[in-house]
Amino acid sequence: MEDPRQLKQTLRRREEEKMRFLSSVYGSHLPFSLILERNIVSQQGRLCGLPSSKLHLEILTGKDTELDFPAFIGDVPHLTQEINRLNL
Repeated sequence: MEDPRQLKQTLRRREEEKMRFLSSVYGSHLPFSLILERNIVSQQGRLCGLPSSKLHLEILTGKDTELDFPAFIGDVPHLTQEINRLNL
């Protein structure tokens, strides 16, 4: 399993490359608009501390198509820890 710091760096590098590509193809306004929209969506929450699924943010980042263990069976901490321990 990859180190979380390396994974974050890899994801950030991919995002920067994607933004540079979009900027060269469509102009600098598109990456700016995408970043602005992502920032606005990530700040929105529900009233009075109710949990938010942040579905719109997942759609913008493409994470809505991923199916990992917590999404499949629910976020059960002891099962997630066991899966991570067994490297499944």
